[in-house]
Amino acid sequence: MTPNVATAIEALYTAFADAPPPRALLYSPYKQLNTEPLLTKPLRTLTNDELAVYGFSVFTTIDGSDFAYFLPRLIELSHTPDFLNELEIIYGKVTLAKWHLWPHRRREAMENYIHAVLASFEEEEQWDANERRQCLELLLNHKATHATPTVVYPDSDGKPMADNTKQWRWIARYKGNLDALFAERDDVFVAGDLLWYPVQGQPSIRVAPNVLVVFGRPKGDRGSYKQFEEDNLAPQVVFEVLSPGNTIAEMVSKHLFYEHHGVEEYYLHDPDRNEIYGWVRSAGQLNQVGTMDGFVSPRLGIRWQENPTEWQIFYPDGRLFLDHAEAVAERNAAEQEVARLRALLKQHGIEPSL
Repeated sequence: MTPNVATAIEALYTAFADAPPPRALLYSPYKQLNTEPLLTKPLRTLTNDELAVYGFSVFTTIDGSDFAYFLPRLIELSHTPDFLNELEIIYGKVTLAKWHLWPHRRREAMENYIHAVLASFEEEEQWDANERRQCLELLLNHKATHATPTVVYPDSDGKPMADNTKQWRWIARYKGNLDALFAERDDVFVAGDLLWYPVQGQPSIRVAPNVLVVFGRPKGDRGSYKQFEEDNLAPQVVFEVLSPGNTIAEMVSKHLFYEHHGVEEYYLHDPDRNEIYGWVRSAGQLNQVGTMDGFVSPRLGIRWQENPTEWQIFYPDGRLFLDHAEAVAERNAAEQEVARLRALLKQHGIEPSL
């Protein structure tokens, strides 16, 4: 096995890491199969003998829904001389599983593996070269002949970002201060009014949170947030700022969307009523926070404090969230104070070192 093939196989393990291990394997009661190792042993410790039971039976006696879990190990073992399964069976199952429709990360890893193996034939002699080459070329041909039409994911839903200045001010306050909070973190992406597409191939499933935060994704410009191109990471935190134009049905729909698609924290701010509500995920659902006064976001570390005129939000170090204009004014005031102190020191014959 060449280093490039080994690297491609490791990428397969990574791409399929979210495939859950089987809790049970369904097979014909007329077959006497020892499937216990497949259910109890770590994937990468399964042997050729143990996986032979699965590989030979995947078409007829064992439910193929577990194929995504076993595939990386089956492929890895297929590159060993004592591999017991037929290459045609393993690669044929990839075709039957419609690999051209797999999520982007899995499809890309599989295609990279195929090209790495085909290239390896020029670098070293392999006992199964002809059979493997034929199987892999069939996979590529199947993908080419079953190419799906290009799916368009619009960058805009045609709706305004905000209905009034108060709503916009709060959206900008959240977005701007969260940008500042994570300015030194390259792996935190913050966006405002960006369409989020959680499901590949279904552009109608989308929503544009007023503000979203994703941990584990790089900063950078995007026309939309396509989760299937972002390591399948859903935004962990979302904010909605209400305006008079928002309907109850619309907000209920958004709440259900966020709960269904894995949001960990959801905050709903009504500036007209000076009310804030929060929900945090536990036991697979979003549960409402009892009171937001004094509450600290588990993910962000920011704290809310109730105020008669409008809520105050604080950074983890205690600084207050400010609007852009307020932040500029505060910075100008600090610079003026520094200039005044420097002038005062010079009056007393002291040259400021900074």
